Amino acid sequence: IASTNQLRWDGHQLVTGSTDGAGVVLVARSWGVFSRSKSPILILYGGGAAARSTAAAWAENGGRIISVTREGRRPLDSRGPWASALIDEVPKGSLESTFQVDFDSQVESSIGTNTIKFDICLVASYGRDGSVDPIQSSSGALILDGRWMLVAQHLVAWAQFIAPEFRDSLPSLSLLLHRLSEVENGNKN
Repeated sequence: IASTNQLRWDGHQLVTGSTDGAGVVLVARSWGVFSRSKSPILILYGGGAAARSTAAAWAENGGRIISVTREGRRPLDSRGPWASALIDEVPKGSLESTFQVDFDSQVESSIGTNTIKFDICLVASYGRDGSVDPIQSSSGALILDGRWMLVAQHLVAWAQFIAPEFRDSLPSLSLLLHRLSEVENGNKN
């Protein structure tokens, strides 16, 4: 998938991998997207390394993908391991969950201009004013700050690369995210 965001020297060789996609799937799972749908639909903006990693992980987990390209931005290559999961639109009458990830935009303004209905949107960017609590859009969809993806991909990195022997001892995504938020906000609990 031509995507690497994790490197580790194990004493003998360099171990590499990509946790962006597995992190996005972990976020979707934590919000029940895969438990409510047999084949949830990912609305994916972007074609770079994080988007390719996400497309591969989503397809590997049985989901389908609508790839959306903005003018002047890189499209998702249709020849990757996600090729058979690509669809052109949400099928009419579909009750599958829809999860949107936007790797092309640095701001949440793209949410209001989206023509495809989604249930949950993960905004890949995050800043100091963000929150771990979802925001509900005027359409009723939930908007998640990029902190969700950041923490999820780090949990995946610990489980796969750093300390796989402690995989079962790692905290849940929600617990870790809220604890980190407390630290970020200076709360003492």
